Amino acid sequence: MHSAPSSDRRSLFQRLLGYLGPYRSRLVLGLVCGGLAAPIMPMVMKQASRFIKVSEESHLAQAERLSAVLPICFGLVGFYTLLIALRFGQGYFLTETSLRLGMRLRREIFTHLQKMPLAFFHQQRTGALMTTLTADVERLQNSARLLRDGIALPVTALTCLILLWRTNYQLTLFTLIAVPIMALVIRQLTTKVRSLTTEGQERLGEVATVLEETLSAPRVVKAFSAEARETERFEKTNEAAVGVSLRIARRTALLSPLVDWIGSIAIAVILYVGTVMRVGADEFVAFIAVANQLANSVSGLGNLRSGFEELAGAADRIYREVLDVPSTLLDAPGATALPPITGEVIFENITFGYDPEQPVLSGIDLTIVPGAVVALVGATGAGKSTLADLIPRFYDPTAGRVLVDGVDIKTVTIRSLRQQIGIVPQDTILFSGTIQSNIAYGKPEATLEEIEAAARAANAHEFILVQPDGYQTLVGERGVTLSGGQKQRLAIARALLTNPRILIFDEATSALDTQTESVVQEALGTWFKGRTTVIIAHRLSTIVNADKIVVLQHGRVAEQGTHTELLAQSGLYAALYDAQQKGMAS
Repeated sequence: MHSAPSSDRRSLFQRLLGYLGPYRSRLVLGLVCGGLAAPIMPMVMKQASRFIKVSEESHLAQAERLSAVLPICFGLVGFYTLLIALRFGQGYFLTETSLRLGMRLRREIFTHLQKMPLAFFHQQRTGALMTTLTADVERLQNSARLLRDGIALPVTALTCLILLWRTNYQLTLFTLIAVPIMALVIRQLTTKVRSLTTEGQERLGEVATVLEETLSAPRVVKAFSAEARETERFEKTNEAAVGVSLRIARRTALLSPLVDWIGSIAIAVILYVGTVMRVGADEFVAFIAVANQLANSVSGLGNLRSGFEELAGAADRIYREVLDVPSTLLDAPGATALPPITGEVIFENITFGYDPEQPVLSGIDLTIVPGAVVALVGATGAGKSTLADLIPRFYDPTAGRVLVDGVDIKTVTIRSLRQQIGIVPQDTILFSGTIQSNIAYGKPEATLEEIEAAARAANAHEFILVQPDGYQTLVGERGVTLSGGQKQRLAIARALLTNPRILIFDEATSALDTQTESVVQEALGTWFKGRTTVIIAHRLSTIVNADKIVVLQHGRVAEQGTHTELLAQSGLYAALYDAQQKGMAS
């Protein structure tokens, strides 16, 4: 990995500064406090040297000495009081700015992710996205602190140089010899920090991915006695992440000691030269103290550069992998709301492929009349779910058009289209919360009566009532407290509640036993009337009463007709049906 050009780096920081705009007043207050606090410590040291000078003047009487020391003591207390007040203001205002910056960044990233198409999430690892939302944003929150140091440290260094020059300009010239050496060391050690930070965040993303995959599927892990294997996989990714972090730590940990070591050589030279020049004790002590403060400031500037490199790495990752990735599924300019539909769906010469070079669907021409129940069948990988996913515009076809009530769905707003479509996916997903909130997910304002009606239609009302708190029962993360069949019935109720004109059922009853499935199918029959229903089914016995059965093979329509018509053709559908019947009989 190579560091980005300085122009790219400036662009990143300009974008970050843009996020700080709404909090400009707090940021300025914090930076002003930090800038004013910066020169105080060198001035305190100068006051201390005055105290030493007074205490060494033995010819002064006790009263005269006390009279000379008292203003110095009051000056020290005053300086420290001012320093505490300024550091409080600096800490509070900059912390508030950092937290609000992080909040705004997380909101923008999350909002952007909601606009991304399904293809984006298929290409990205969940763990990597979680790391971006947490660890990367946390690094960017440090931008306010880095800005503070970017102001305070140069101010401190400049103050120290002025005080040193006024104390003894000859010794100051010897001191300045060490500064370019320190700068060279800092540059060498921090050059690779940015690329290492990016690599480290990627490794953390891999750790998060392993965690997410393993913790979300404990039953599968235990069923195959894979605990030791998963532990080993986690250990490898964890060690890789730690390895990169240690490489960063070695560079950053070496930075301050090396700078301090160079500073100690400079101080040793100053001690020798000061002795040759017969510099006074008070002047010498003041000079060494301020020179040490200068060395600390230069060392801090080295850490500052390292911090900016880490910040640039995190910002580059956030922008490159998330915020700058355009959504390929957006409302077209001038898109209008889709008016209430009857439910006609036309696939017009559709071609589609997740990889344009490998089409999944080719030359699909299919018309679904309003209110019809149409089943899509075929072998695994034939393109059934992909074809159905084109209706709510989860994907856009590579070629051809999808029309709903004669309107190209690309010309209407996505929200108005999907509001009239109900979907029950093959993989049932529930959210942590109550049964009621899960059913009402697509219609949060629904009344309890509406929710119960949808639950009854999905044959879920009875099992809900026997739960500990009925509709207020918490289902746990991803619905872990419910069986597969129960989750599937809640998903069906969730789709029915929105009263859609088009229903898409992707293996929606696959987790139900035969008896429950027949009850659900009977109840759904009343809901299907007057609605266009697309059913994706492997169990062909569930779709024998469909108005039309479309058989897909290798991404093309191989056959279509009613159950009776297709059996009479003795083609692909008849072969699939006979094979399933024989399997059930055996």
